[in-house]
Amino acid sequence: MVAATALGLCACDSDHVHVYGQEVIREATCYSEGEVRLVCLECGDVRTIVMPIVPHSFTVWEVVTEVTCNEDGLWKRRCTMCGLQQTGEIPARGHDWGEWEIQEATCEMSGLMVHKCTRCEETEARIIGALGHLFDTAFTIDKHPTKTQDGQRSRHCLRPGCNAVTDVEIIHRLGGD
Repeated sequence: MVAATALGLCACDSDHVHVYGQEVIREATCYSEGEVRLVCLECGDVRTIVMPIVPHSFTVWEVVTEVTCNEDGLWKRRCTMCGLQQTGEIPARGHDWGEWEIQEATCEMSGLMVHKCTRCEETEARIIGALGHLFDTAFTIDKHPTKTQDGQRSRHCLRPGCNAVTDVEIIHRLGGD
């Protein structure tokens, strides 16, 4: 209720100052105006005042559906006076990717890069293609020839840890007595 005191002149006495009491006829709400009747406590003068529509009084937002990395969430609130409900979308957060873990590729085997989301543990993987051999242009003597046995030469892969060879050639044994 709103306490109202109004001053005014009465037709019955020009020096009279009204002191009004109030009676709420209809409360103002979020959808309709209210009405208050004022009655002068001394002379009985009656006036009616229209009270304006009041704004909604909403509760705090509460989460209805939790937001995830991939899916939107939902929250709602309601007016404590009229029960009107409002809903809102909480946008998906997207992934928070951690550092890449890398399994290096070799000459003949593909490698793998993997990282995980720190929030939902979803993983993303990328294949690193096999590197292929990187053979030296110069030959290496693998086995020296002797008078009784042939030798061998080849070109070796230059990548660390790889023992592959190509272009294997026989070096004929040494001649002579």
